[in-house]
Amino acid sequence: MKTNGILATVFVVLLVPVVMKFFGDKKVYLDLDRVPRLFEGFTPENVGMVQISRPIPKATPGPEDKVQMETLQFQKSEGKWLIGSGSFQGLQAKETELMSRIFDPLKKIQVSPTSVIVEKADEKQLKAYGLDVNSAQRIVCMDGSGTSVLADLLIGREAGGKDLGAQATQGVYVRKNGQKAILLYDEPITLDFDAQAWMEKNVLDIPEAEIESITLRNIKGEISFERKPGKGFVVTKGKPKDAGNLKQFEVTGLIGRARTLYAADFVAINDPSKWGAYQLDPPRIEVLMKTKDGRDHGFRIGKKVEGKQEYYAVVLKGRILFTLKEWDVTPLEKGPGSFFDPKALKSGKEKGGTTTKPQKK
Repeated sequence: MKTNGILATVFVVLLVPVVMKFFGDKKVYLDLDRVPRLFEGFTPENVGMVQISRPIPKATPGPEDKVQMETLQFQKSEGKWLIGSGSFQGLQAKETELMSRIFDPLKKIQVSPTSVIVEKADEKQLKAYGLDVNSAQRIVCMDGSGTSVLADLLIGREAGGKDLGAQATQGVYVRKNGQKAILLYDEPITLDFDAQAWMEKNVLDIPEAEIESITLRNIKGEISFERKPGKGFVVTKGKPKDAGNLKQFEVTGLIGRARTLYAADFVAINDPSKWGAYQLDPPRIEVLMKTKDGRDHGFRIGKKVEGKQEYYAVVLKGRILFTLKEWDVTPLEKGPGSFFDPKALKSGKEKGGTTTKPQKK
């Protein structure tokens, strides 16, 4: 017990100078249960804009202002995160991805005796840790107005491979932009500069109970259904002449597949004049739905993607092409007759046979 008390005292003594170094004159309440963070007070709720960037490799490294950067931006709008730059600008981003890859690390990076690797690094040391301007990746978080920087982090190389002795550990080296102190964050920070890695794949999601009508068009024909109180769905267009009773489960199955769509991939083309090349104008398959609020929803499916079990598609009034897996497309290729039981055939001559009179006994 005495040894533990001595170790705790040593930790406090070591921690106080570090806290003073990084927080200057700010009042910091020392708590052994809470090691100070690099970005004290950072909360994702205050963030309205995010930009990640990395240097584009070039043959001859030059001054900082000559470094070309690859960037990807995100912007919060009406409570949702959107892609803020590039071909997919305006499409929804996954908040879970931003939380795990960006916001969580910014909240968790500690300032402690074990995390501070170099207190005041020179350019040679920054380069060795991948934290010079020609190597480091960067995360900048701003408020909704885009005027206040809430966090600005430089990310260097991963720890482990090049390190020996006490520094042979896991994690990644980081530093706060404008400071020379190199810290070790004990978890990986993985930034992906392909917008698709961040994008929400759910391109259509309509509650089943909200759908009032649905129409399916394909090369086999066109059929429409409308919801009637107390009756379920009734056919309003396209019933084959030889059709029997409507199969309600087939209609609900169609709605179940049509109301929710997940993109397999996105295509960076937003010019509708080019959609004819993908057999989307006119389309191979078209589904139209109307909801209780009077709004129209739907999507078009075009030709098959070369070399893949996928098909090109676009949502109604959408501007970005995406692809659907073949198993999502096949059920939409059925013809109008698939929604009905076979028509009951009458007996006797009307059935196409002959009648037989019963014999008298």
